[in-house]
Amino acid sequence: MKQKSVILRLILGTLTIMLAVAIFMLSNQPASQSSHLSMTFAAHSLPYIEKWTGYELSLAEWNRILRKLAHFSLFFFLAIFLITMCRLKKLSWRRSAIITLFIAMSYAVIDESHQLFIEGRGASIRDVAIDSAGAILGIVVVFLVGRRWLK
Repeated sequence: MKQKSVILRLILGTLTIMLAVAIFMLSNQPASQSSHLSMTFAAHSLPYIEKWTGYELSLAEWNRILRKLAHFSLFFFLAIFLITMCRLKKLSWRRSAIITLFIAMSYAVIDESHQLFIEGRGASIRDVAIDSAGAILGIVVVFLVGRRWLK
């Protein structure tokens, strides 16, 4: 069991680093490049979303929603990876949650601050709040679903 735990922590650590690098790389794009990337994805996915939901959205509205969902989702998974690693190290739920939230929120602040130095980008407290909400939900999901398996 100990060897499985070590292997799982290595996998989760690798995924965490890969996700942190992906967040950094997305934040490092100039506004025009970032907008083009999200707008392209939004344009391709909008017809499916409208068909599935029955709602009609403008491309700009769907793009804004997608960008916020991306913030939320990236930090949701970051928190899942972090808290699971903490629990595999046998840290208490409380300590694991505090460490995870501290790391995720700190990275959200650093990420937004980094964007101040990127052409056409800026920092957004709203994005930090969305990132933090994603992290909190990730922590809650692992707590509710994973308690039995990560004791």
